[in-house]
Amino acid sequence: MAGGKETPRQKMIGMMYLVLTALLALNVSKQILDAFVAIEENIQRGSITQLERGNAAKSALIEEISSTAKDESGKAKIEKIKKYLGMIEKIDQVHRRHQVRNDGEGERRCKNGKSG
Repeated sequence: MAGGKETPRQKMIGMMYLVLTALLALNVSKQILDAFVAIEENIQRGSITQLERGNAAKSALIEEISSTAKDESGKAKIEKIKKYLGMIEKIDQVHRRHQVRNDGEGERRCKNGKSG
């Protein structure tokens, strides 16, 4: 690692690679090495799944705005949905800023739709 603060996830992945390197040095069985590969794949798959769920939830809120009636009760509901979307956007901005501080490439990955 090139210094700077790491997220807990980055620390865990770094530790996994350290253990993996040690296991390779000890010449352990292929089954144990395959388990480490499976863990990393599951972490990546979980990150992508969470990103997709979040995007689907945002899309559902945006769709609900367009399908909501324009009367008084509908306007109140639309304002509430817009408030939620604003909060989600603020959280996304903080998340991107945090990633940029930690690894310098987080914002580019977030913009490309890739996690972690």
